[in-house]
Amino acid sequence: MKEILFRGKRVDNGKWVEGCFSREYGSNEIITADDETYHITPDTLGEYTTVKDKNGTRIFEGDVVKLFDIAIGEIVCEYGAFGISCRQQIDYDYLASEIASITGCDNTPMFCRNDNFVSLWELYWNYNQESSEISVIEVIGNIHDSPELLK
Repeated sequence: MKEILFRGKRVDNGKWVEGCFSREYGSNEIITADDETYHITPDTLGEYTTVKDKNGTRIFEGDVVKLFDIAIGEIVCEYGAFGISCRQQIDYDYLASEIASITGCDNTPMFCRNDNFVSLWELYWNYNQESSEISVIEVIGNIHDSPELLK
């Protein structure tokens, strides 16, 4: 079953909190697993993508990730899917060349080649990931705490 989870920064102290999102009487709130309710800053709200990076870190919208050592981008929801949006052009030929070394088989690469966007599911599928982790990406920050990572 899909785990539906959100993350946002608390209004009172700026700390991150994860849980269910609620909008009560015009207030944006996260309700944690401990049934604690925290008001959050709306522009920090991000949904959990249901996958983790190579270190087991949950990946949320707004995270900044490194794809191999070739690109750094932001996790966004575009084209109906969560993925990595990069400022620079993604080298799809390089991504395809790494499939055999990671999977041990010569799969035919399946990437949509949407300029500067690659979906998490394309990465998951192409690299035969068998758990909820995608071994070719790593969370290195987020756009709220470290926006300089995207420059």
